Amino acid sequence: MNKSSIYVFLFLLPLFSHAQIINSYEINAEFFPKDAQMYNYPVSAESFMRANVFIRLSEIQDSVVIFYLHGELKIDSILSGSRKIDFEYDKVLYNYNYSRIALKVICNPSDLVNDKLTVFYCGFFNPSKAGALSNYMHINENSGVYLRGYGYSLWFPVFIEAGGDSYKSEFTKIIVKLPPGYKCIVGGELVEENTDDTTYIAVWKPGLTDIPDIQCTARKYNLNTKENVYVYYSTDKSSSDKVLDYSIGLRKLFSQNFKSIDVSRPLFIMEMLKYGDISSGNVVGISEELFNNFETDIRSKLTIAHELAHPYVKIPIPLSRQKGNMPFSIERSNKEY
Repeated sequence: MNKSSIYVFLFLLPLFSHAQIINSYEINAEFFPKDAQMYNYPVSAESFMRANVFIRLSEIQDSVVIFYLHGELKIDSILSGSRKIDFEYDKVLYNYNYSRIALKVICNPSDLVNDKLTVFYCGFFNPSKAGALSNYMHINENSGVYLRGYGYSLWFPVFIEAGGDSYKSEFTKIIVKLPPGYKCIVGGELVEENTDDTTYIAVWKPGLTDIPDIQCTARKYNLNTKENVYVYYSTDKSSSDKVLDYSIGLRKLFSQNFKSIDVSRPLFIMEMLKYGDISSGNVVGISEELFNNFETDIRSKLTIAHELAHPYVKIPIPLSRQKGNMPFSIERSNKEY
């Protein structure tokens, strides 16, 4: 495909394209909250993230393969198998990235080997003023790494137009590297975590997951854990104790009274920045203000209860109401609550 043909597709494809369904992702990301050169890494001092993502596509039905990344990132190269393939890109308006701008990348599917893609990229995630509730999406020395999935920050390739339906994919492995002292939370199962003199490494296995639930948070956290609940906090141990006990009790209450997903899964709760009240799979983020005023601000308990409903309550109808007493079937996604 020549360059002029690709630009024609750039103009026309929003009118008729649809998402390529992704069989699986494997993400390998390294973050540099400080100047990258301080860690002897062979990238420019302006690179705050470097990653490669191995993708297995399903059967491709479109004339081109299109994916999107955060607008401040740049593509280093794209491989299919061991073959380096050509691509074109442009910056476009994309309402479901927190900066409202995305990198639109186009490849020719005839260049692919066995429907495989490996995308190498790097760059910034600076705070954006485009949307106040998303200004904390960034990579920063003082406050850490805060990246949410599709709908907020495109930190890995997403294969849908802005506003399109999200999709599930098998996230077989997400490897995150950081300087020593950090802890990273992604979601799913924490397979491995270790630190040497130069690098912290965390290996997560989210499994089959909807792309909005693939977030990444890293900070110089302390850890408080009990009964398969993990609370990551910054400084206040007493607040983490209270959040931990309350979350354990609330999870038991939900599992006894509501139709829940697998409550044996670990639950990860993080103290986050000002706009940190989130739920992403089995990860819950609570803003610093609410986290540290747990006993004096009723909003803290209400917020935790609300966010905990997402990962642990599939259908918020009491079990007693589900045993033949209802005249109709309710099948709703937990995303609605």
